Amino acid sequence: MNHYRRTLCLFIGCVLVMSQACVTPPTTRNYQLRPGSGKGLVVVSLSQPYDEMNWMYRNLADAKPSRDYNDNFITTADLLGHPLVRYGDTTLHPFELQAGEYEFFRWAGPEVGSPRAPVAFYDAPVGDFSIKFRCIADQVTYIGNLQLEFTSDGKFALRVRDMQETDIAELIKAYKNIRPGTIRAELMQRPVWVGSAVR
Repeated sequence: MNHYRRTLCLFIGCVLVMSQACVTPPTTRNYQLRPGSGKGLVVVSLSQPYDEMNWMYRNLADAKPSRDYNDNFITTADLLGHPLVRYGDTTLHPFELQAGEYEFFRWAGPEVGSPRAPVAFYDAPVGDFSIKFRCIADQVTYIGNLQLEFTSDGKFALRVRDMQETDIAELIKAYKNIRPGTIRAELMQRPVWVGSAVR
């Protein structure tokens, strides 16, 4: 398959998936908090083995959805016209949410046909995990860094790390309307999660 056809297939596949799912893009670079909106800004950084990954999350006040294409997720793929902040193997992803309690519960690696995928298949955890975080209205909340590593025998490890010195420096450099004094740190719960992956 030549480069044009491969790119076209990837684009069509992404459109089909995203038409049934709810992707949460990173906020625009001129973002400002909107007091009284009931929303806040969550800041997470992601260190992962692939450039392109999806991270599914859900509001804990809602019923848990089935493992389907209706999940909310953030993505580190350059598909949405929003410039991503990358440094090393880490991607910064600030995103706006309604205030509430949430959890990351699944990740997905590159899909078949992705030009960045080092493997020609889809990686995913065997079962859901739970790494909880909170969004606070009218606040910028730094929730930490999620580091994904593959270990032996089809296992993976997720670690929550405090990288606020680096992450917040990159945040205020890219997002000029966010001031350091307005950022509150409240790290994700569950510092380490080990599970099995389909690879």
